[in-house]
Amino acid sequence: MDHDQQDFKNQLAKFGKILEETRELSAQRMKPQPTQLPQNITRKLPPLVIPSQPANHIVISLMDATERELMVKYLTQYKKTGSDWDTFKNKIPEKLLEKWKFVLDACRENGFIAPKVYNEKIIWSQILGFKRNYKNADKCTLCSCNHKDGNCKGKLIYKNQQRMFQQCWSAT
Repeated sequence: MDHDQQDFKNQLAKFGKILEETRELSAQRMKPQPTQLPQNITRKLPPLVIPSQPANHIVISLMDATERELMVKYLTQYKKTGSDWDTFKNKIPEKLLEKWKFVLDACRENGFIAPKVYNEKIIWSQILGFKRNYKNADKCTLCSCNHKDGNCKGKLIYKNQQRMFQQCWSAT
């Protein structure tokens, strides 16, 4: 009788192991498996707007080499000190700060923001969207001016008995 009970316990133990393995396999099958991509392809969201030119071309066109080097030094110093930008910008010469403002505006218009210094070069982050919808993306998409605040030079016009908004960059 002891031998029959021992066999029964062994069979229950084997059945328990099989049941456990089956649970693990079914749990693995239920998990969504990522699709395998070739190594040269990475998943990336599309840009919110199509840039007319890359950020480094904008910087090169608006600033000469010495101004770019100076700005790299100032941005590196700003990151190291960790101070507030409003107090730190007083250290930058006014002429260079005005050019930097034009660079920031032009880069933002093309979808580039948050400049950082890496290996003595200015690196920009690009604003990304969830899907490509180029019909709705224009200069107004990333414009810092706001019509509701009153600082946009665009205006409402009446065309064919409809009220339409004429953008500040297309107004003549």
